[in-house]
Amino acid sequence: MQKVNCNILDFLLLCYSLMAGFNFYFTHQNRLCLFEVAKWSTFLLCYIVARKISHKERILWGIIFLGMVEGIIAIFQKTHWLNSVHHDFNVTGTFSNPGPLGGFMGATITIILGLYLTKKCFIPKWALFTIFILFCFILLLADSRAGFLSTLFGMATLCCLFKKMKVESFVLIKSVSLFLFMILFIISIYYYKKDSADGRLLIWRVSIDMIADAPLVGHGIGTFENKYMYYQAQYFESHPYSKYEKLADNIVYPYNEFLRIGVEQGIIGIIFILCIIASIFKYTSKEKYNKVYLGGFVSLLTFSMFSYPFNVLLLWLLGSLLLGGIQYQKNIYALTKYKFQSSWIIIVCLVLSIKGGMIIII
Repeated sequence: MQKVNCNILDFLLLCYSLMAGFNFYFTHQNRLCLFEVAKWSTFLLCYIVARKISHKERILWGIIFLGMVEGIIAIFQKTHWLNSVHHDFNVTGTFSNPGPLGGFMGATITIILGLYLTKKCFIPKWALFTIFILFCFILLLADSRAGFLSTLFGMATLCCLFKKMKVESFVLIKSVSLFLFMILFIISIYYYKKDSADGRLLIWRVSIDMIADAPLVGHGIGTFENKYMYYQAQYFESHPYSKYEKLADNIVYPYNEFLRIGVEQGIIGIIFILCIIASIFKYTSKEKYNKVYLGGFVSLLTFSMFSYPFNVLLLWLLGSLLLGGIQYQKNIYALTKYKFQSSWIIIVCLVLSIKGGMIIII
């Protein structure tokens, strides 16, 4: 008998992947979407690799390195040494617009702060502080409201996880002050680009109507883009004098991944996602680098409430690395008569990712 070591996150991700696979199969029975296959294969590949790496700090430094590459590209774009990907924005990094760049910078800034709090030597703290200032500058260049919010919530999570003060009155005052600051910050972010914010409120309102029509299992993975415009037209037929009428547009993303899951996978999909999130906060071990992973995860989670990281490859893989790097308090040991080799899964995922990527490029 062979003993297989896994944790509750592995089990939940497996269940969710099976549920999503059935959902996708019944939605697209007549065709196989290699993009989705490659996307999920790459996610699983990065997750398994991150799980197998024993020195979890290396993953965090790898993410910071990617952030430095994006930051250098952003600076070159700002100085017109490189052209941005989007003709309406000067700074985008390797992304299609500044929004995902802001989200990636927000998660990376949170990770840098977390590593800074774990270090005691002067030299690494000085280096991390320098990188922190640079990345904050890149975040300002991106001018992403969702990026600002993700940074704020990620750093607030680290402050809570690394707090050392034991005086209850002081902790209460600090918590209330932080809460009020975050509320004021969110309000100011709303009025910073009010028309854009109202446009997202319209999208969320229409998305709720879509969920109401298929609440249990959703409309099917990949159907949001195809069905949204019909529901938006129905909304304006029912609300001919809506204040959102001038904000109507051809929409591809719901700008909220929870709403996308609700639209495409229904309540079942949302329950799976909430169980995964709850397990992360409940069963994560107290090891110091786990606090950094949690901060980065909260930052990315916050960004997902106002943007579309599941459709951006680098952010999608960032989520996979953060999940794979988290260590759990308890592991589950399963006995099987078959020899389990994760290397075979890695090879299969790598082949599918490469094949899907080549077809997309061609």
